[in-house]
Amino acid sequence: MEGDSVQSDQVSLVERCSGYGYLLAAGLPKVSAELTQEGMIRFLKPYQGPAQTLTLNNGSEFAGHEAVAKAVTAAIYFCDPYCSGQSGTNEDRNGLIR
Repeated sequence: MEGDSVQSDQVSLVERCSGYGYLLAAGLPKVSAELTQEGMIRFLKPYQGPAQTLTLNNGSEFAGHEAVAKAVTAAIYFCDPYCSGQSGTNEDRNGLIR
């Protein structure tokens, strides 16, 4: 799965392996590390088996990534700075949301 923030108050997670790019998106009162962490755990709990890895951008909203990894037993990776192509499926879906 790939994760990113959209605009200033949304977080999106996209499943990339099936080729369909299922999107899970949530509006948050504000984008913060704590709210993002809670939202990601809520989204990913039902997908614990299939969601084995999660690729995130380097935003500060993902500071709680260790708690997310532990809660959903997934390995978390980060994109290189300024390399949005490393999470291309999510960037494409974010463009559609905007």
